[in-house]
Amino acid sequence: MAAEPVRPGTYGVSVTNPELASPDAYRRDAASPDAYRPDATSPLPPTAPSPVADMLGRAMLTDEPGSGTLLLVRHAQQEPWHPRSGPDRRDPSLTEVGRRQAEATAAYLGSEPIAAVYSSSMRRAAQTARPVAARHDLAVQVLTDLHEIEMRRGLPGDRMPHEVFEHDLLVEAVERFCDTRRWEELPFGEDGDELRRRVSDRIEAVLAGHPAETVVVVCHGGVINAYLAQLLGIDADMWFRPAHGSVNRLRFNGARRVLHRINEIDHLAAVDGLLTT
Repeated sequence: MAAEPVRPGTYGVSVTNPELASPDAYRRDAASPDAYRPDATSPLPPTAPSPVADMLGRAMLTDEPGSGTLLLVRHAQQEPWHPRSGPDRRDPSLTEVGRRQAEATAAYLGSEPIAAVYSSSMRRAAQTARPVAARHDLAVQVLTDLHEIEMRRGLPGDRMPHEVFEHDLLVEAVERFCDTRRWEELPFGEDGDELRRRVSDRIEAVLAGHPAETVVVVCHGGVINAYLAQLLGIDADMWFRPAHGSVNRLRFNGARRVLHRINEIDHLAAVDGLLTT
């Protein structure tokens, strides 16, 4: 249904100071029963600033003094898993493409007023964080709690799920995960609620230490999904797929958090071969 056009006289002068307006200063406009306008006898001074003029800027923390910026970066592309990967099997390093992605992300964030760079303890995150930190003459601070979801917890030795569980059981578990995108559907590893608590506690501690500053946290797709899902009240543990080296931008102020952008990839899409997931 098309929106009804605004008719002249439907809206009067904005209320500039609610403390000065009495409840009787408002009445229904006969031309639009759903609209309010101040009565001609309202005592409001016509030059007083409107409290709604900067409402969105304050609500979205774009114009709110004392606000900071959190840049959540997914690590760049890592070496693929292989049965003979050796000691790097669970903690692979970046590929050549991944190293280029890390440099591209560092250049993209080069003009940001970054005060601190944090990384998970996993190689692929630390190797992505170093070029970002180097551009700002900062050291990478390692946070062990921000490692990726523990997909192989409880599995004996260095064995993989398909080496331990029956094929049909795994097929059914994967189908349930695809339907719900909840980690609890898998018969191994960390569950989503535990992941959210672990991740949220650590990131919130970082923000508490950097009021009104810009901080970078380089981590993992599961970690980023968990933190944002917790903030936004999303039931799924995995609800979007961040690209390697992508940036997710939030503003924070006290206990308030506002998501501004997710999966920023322009710096990757501009170069052939750098946009991967």
